Amino acid sequence: MQISNQLFTCPFSAVRSLIVNNYELPAGEDMDSTQWLELFQPFTYVRELRALEQFVLGIVQALVTEDMAAEVLPELTQLSLEGYRKS
Repeated sequence: MQISNQLFTCPFSAVRSLIVNNYELPAGEDMDSTQWLELFQPFTYVRELRALEQFVLGIVQALVTEDMAAEVLPELTQLSLEGYRKS
């Protein structure tokens, strides 16, 4: 997965809310837990993380299965899983 160059125009310390959507992600391209953790690593000040349905499982697996939520996103207080209805 390539991250848009636009993402790097602001300092990561200024990002408090992060929304993960499918902008420019090719259909069928999946990210594993390690890739999600690498993506989130610079965003240590994020308090709110919103994810669209197609990314929920991968993000939850990265943060819970790898037990990395507190380490990678220590300021996280709100996790919104948009459109996800499965338990």
